[in-house]
Amino acid sequence: GTFATGDFKANRIKIFSLSDDGAGFKLKWEEPLLRSSHRNFRPVDVNVGPDGAIYVVDWYNSITCHQDDAYRDPRRDKAHGRIWRISSKSPALVPPKLGGVPLRQVLDGLKASASWTRGQARRELSNRDNREAAKAMDDWIESLDADQEGSERHLMEALLACSTIEMVSGDLLRRVARSELPGARALAARITGRWADRIKDPLGLLAALARDENPRVRMEAVLAAGQIPQMESIQVVAMASERDMDRSIEYAFTQAVHHLKPHWEEPFEKGRLTFSKMSHVAAVLNRAGSKNMVGKLRGVADNGSLSKEQRKGAMMTLLAVGGPREFKDYGLNRKKFTSGGKYDPNAHAVLLARMVEATRERGVRPEGELGEPLLELLDSGHEGVLTHALGLIGLWSVRQVEGEVLRSASDKNLGTEIRAAAFLALARMNSNKAMGILKESSGKKNPSGIRVAAIKAMCLTDLTEAAKRTAGLIGEVGLSEKELAGLLKAFLSKTSGADRLVEALKPVDLGQDVADRLLQALYLSGHLSGRMSELLGGKGAKSSELLSPDEKTISELVRLAREKGDPSRGKLEAVSCLGCHRIGSQGGLVGPDLTSLGTTLSPGRIVEELLWPGRQVKEGYSMIQLTTKSGEVLQGYERSAKPGEITIRQLAEDSFLTLRRDRILSVKKLGSAMPANLVTGMPRQRLLDLIQYLVQLGK
Repeated sequence: GTFATGDFKANRIKIFSLSDDGAGFKLKWEEPLLRSSHRNFRPVDVNVGPDGAIYVVDWYNSITCHQDDAYRDPRRDKAHGRIWRISSKSPALVPPKLGGVPLRQVLDGLKASASWTRGQARRELSNRDNREAAKAMDDWIESLDADQEGSERHLMEALLACSTIEMVSGDLLRRVARSELPGARALAARITGRWADRIKDPLGLLAALARDENPRVRMEAVLAAGQIPQMESIQVVAMASERDMDRSIEYAFTQAVHHLKPHWEEPFEKGRLTFSKMSHVAAVLNRAGSKNMVGKLRGVADNGSLSKEQRKGAMMTLLAVGGPREFKDYGLNRKKFTSGGKYDPNAHAVLLARMVEATRERGVRPEGELGEPLLELLDSGHEGVLTHALGLIGLWSVRQVEGEVLRSASDKNLGTEIRAAAFLALARMNSNKAMGILKESSGKKNPSGIRVAAIKAMCLTDLTEAAKRTAGLIGEVGLSEKELAGLLKAFLSKTSGADRLVEALKPVDLGQDVADRLLQALYLSGHLSGRMSELLGGKGAKSSELLSPDEKTISELVRLAREKGDPSRGKLEAVSCLGCHRIGSQGGLVGPDLTSLGTTLSPGRIVEELLWPGRQVKEGYSMIQLTTKSGEVLQGYERSAKPGEITIRQLAEDSFLTLRRDRILSVKKLGSAMPANLVTGMPRQRLLDLIQYLVQLGK
């Protein structure tokens, strides 16, 4: 079908069409139905009327929300608004009059092609006597000719009408559940969940639908079973795992498992609940994520009759919720990834990456002697296995394999990623030979990637020396944006790293271009540093006039941008914004979406946000800084977490990191992630071009 929706930020009415995509839908945007150049046009609701015309509710206001403007802002218009009617050149439709007519005529309205008429028929049924409506519905259904075209759809409309007025009919529900139309069967699954307490054997009905050939029917069956608070409901949910599960079914399945956990977990542990297939057990436990499930998960992971993916899923969950024993028995055991005498290093690398993550977040370390199993991994010859094994060696400080780590760090035939992991491992285990290798590897004879990796590791052992070598490297080599951001993050994640780097860079004549690139890299690193911003902003602004943060300056810049700014040139300037902000279908997710910026904020507010981003920070985009007891500094947007934990969204990786609060020394609020001096050093004309481009976004 085709749908219309109000895009009030961009002052337009958008059109999109939907097509089936597994259990979900694929959306395709079409040409907008209507757009306006006036920023007060705010279509907040769009509907098709009984005459076939499209009606639009226009809020007609320059301000759209409370996030960016004060509640009592005098520009909030509470008195005006408009209703638009958009019609075709064809004659208007004449809707049937359903009020007061015989019930048979009302029910015939369910056959109408217009969705408005069918909706009015359902509404009129709710106004009639329930017993009379039920008898009329039974007679109407009986009169339908099964051989007539559309009869299956008419039965579906009958079920929808019955659900609207809560007129429970188990017989009708079962007829629709056997329909040839997938949409009808999906509706039957959904209604079964609603009527479960009033019909016979709802789970039996859902069991068949959970195995349906259509993915949307299976998803609706899973969701419906998930709403029935019985121990046996999880058995129906598990049946859906017998077929492929796309992203939509996967999400529904996981939600159902967790929602039903109070009803199935204890009976399952005590043996009162069983599943017909071991694969059903694997599917449920792999998504349950309960610490009480460790023993059951081990049983799934060790079951050779299950598929490799099911066993891998169980092991992934074990490493997420398990402890030292699970790390050693599964993560470090090559035999768990060997089948028919063939080792699967790709699967093992994925598990090792999870172990690195769990070690950082929960501080888990396997017990006993670790040298032998780690040496086996270092001999695998697989880049992923080797890289993550080296990461674990450093995090666990396993000195028994120091010789192998030294060889990996010195082997110029190995890839940059492997050698970088070896550098970090040496630094983390405080190897006596670490500084010698790191100094040699950060020298001029090495590729820039190796030099950067060596300096990043050196930040763990000698910040002053690392800063000195960074200053020299930046002056000698044109590093990529990613390399610069990685270097800055290595320093800024240490308690005194920013101070050491600033002192090393002060005497260096970076030039405006390099200073601007470093300032952009600072933003991309996901870390804020007032001293770095001040240093780089000062170095980059030598040829430009510094701007005063007052209303007069803002108004003057808006006027000059309107008169002299070129948005086409400004679009080129905005390319650097895409590293962190989304514009249309391009860009990053670090900062707020700028696609409709020009219709959301006033030109003056855009200038203020661009030049002095810390004044008003958009809700959800305020940074915090965590300092751990081990001296590591972490920054990101705070997100909800379990009691006793704190979760941040790390900007550079766009990933979530969760730490126990007992590992955190201090928490500090930082404000906006955008450095204050990011654009203040731009030549005036380039700044005006950029402002005018941003002001036009969304118009």
